[in-house]
Amino acid sequence: MALMTTITKDIPLAGIVHVQSYCKVVNMRGNKDMLHASMAATKGDSAGDIVESFHVQFVPDLDGLNFIAQAYEHFKALPAMAGSQDC
Repeated sequence: MALMTTITKDIPLAGIVHVQSYCKVVNMRGNKDMLHASMAATKGDSAGDIVESFHVQFVPDLDGLNFIAQAYEHFKALPAMAGSQDC
């Protein structure tokens, strides 16, 4: 599972740029009480350069989806990930 979205960055001397980005969970740690997840957004596809990274923490639903799927749901709720598409 991964997400595709356009990341908007303000680059010094270049201005605002929009980068089509492939976003995937790259790290999770924690326990049943709290999980911390990290996501890397890379330019274009999984082999691209890192554009941005995101972090969330949440209490996992032990009766819900697997923890990675739950992390993606939390990432999709971030304002920077609005409109992202599953891929």
